[in-house]
Amino acid sequence: MKILCKFTKLGYLKFISHLDLVDLFQRTLFQNKVDVKFSEGFNPHPRMSIAYPLPLGIESNSEYMEIYLNSRIDLKDFLIKMNERLPAGIKIVEAMYDDDESISNKVKSVVYAFKLLNTFFDKNKDIDIAKELDKINSMDIVEIERKRKKGKRRIFVKENAKDYLKRLELKDDAIYAYIKMSENGSLKPALIFDILNNYTNINMDELDIDLERIGLYQDEDGLKEIFL
Repeated sequence: MKILCKFTKLGYLKFISHLDLVDLFQRTLFQNKVDVKFSEGFNPHPRMSIAYPLPLGIESNSEYMEIYLNSRIDLKDFLIKMNERLPAGIKIVEAMYDDDESISNKVKSVVYAFKLLNTFFDKNKDIDIAKELDKINSMDIVEIERKRKKGKRRIFVKENAKDYLKRLELKDDAIYAYIKMSENGSLKPALIFDILNNYTNINMDELDIDLERIGLYQDEDGLKEIFL
């Protein structure tokens, strides 16, 4: 059996690596004597996974983790005991039993919020931000360049970002990027910077924003959350 957990990754812990985060959860599970299922084979390890790990330096209130168990547990008690031992910034906010396919197969889109700071508005005080975003939304082709693996080599290839970028919106002093996930890949937040700087009159860099991943979604439009 499997439980699906929704958790936060905030504050200074946005700089913790994926492997360290997995280790943190494993130690907390063992400390609370949760009956976690182990993999089989020569080197068994706890069966748990975190869907689409965050890049370093990005906060989120909606991260997801799957944990396989040998026996049922009381989920309310599980939340209380886990959160008592987890550090500030990491908190499991919801948990439910889930017998469906892996969450990685459910996710069809991701939404990022580029929260605009005062330095951004100082640079762009004469720019109509919403109008500039509409330029991107109305384009059929937005060319980007990124590395792809070809055999044993990595090469630069040109792709159309609109194959992944559904839309950009200005909401509450933040630019929201709705991005499609597919077997061919997705768009990293750094590429959104490139698109805005290359295809609009907006001037921004990483010091002008706080970046948050709003969530992972079951539809391509970023409307249907994993937890409903």
